Amino acid sequence: MGLNVDTIKATTITQSGDGSGASTGYSSSAYFMTRLTANSNPNDASSFTHRTVFNTSAIISDGGFTHDGNYIYVPFNGTYIVQANVAYNNAIARDVPGFRFSHNKTGSYVGQVENSLSSYIRVASNHNEASTELVTAYQLNAGNGVRMEFRRFGAGGTNTTIIPSYSYISIWRLGA
Repeated sequence: MGLNVDTIKATTITQSGDGSGASTGYSSSAYFMTRLTANSNPNDASSFTHRTVFNTSAIISDGGFTHDGNYIYVPFNGTYIVQANVAYNNAIARDVPGFRFSHNKTGSYVGQVENSLSSYIRVASNHNEASTELVTAYQLNAGNGVRMEFRRFGAGGTNTTIIPSYSYISIWRLGA
């Protein structure tokens, strides 16, 4: 049976190599994951602001990552997939907290262009929680740090809280 995707047809799918006869896959020698903390002020600023949100106990830390509540430091040069899911709870109507990643590859921490703001909280009919996710890739050097920055896109206030049981960040290195 063949695989049909619009005009692409195939009877088999094989991984291509780099010409040397060796297989080039998407393995990872470094992977990190931790929950976020119940930070209660991610929605109190109208511009992106760094927040201390990383739990200091990692769920997974393989390959030499170091971290604290503010930063996660990558162990090797390479391409890293950075992904976070953030769940929020609030009692303020029309709240839309958002976040982005920031890293210090160029020296100082610079907020990246991607941001996640699909977390509209209506606060009606028991709709007082929402979540949003962001997945991206960065070329980083050993020792570079990644942090999270938050801001409001809807109604403001300090009643927004990150729900730690549903919120986490993971970072993994593509390649050997």
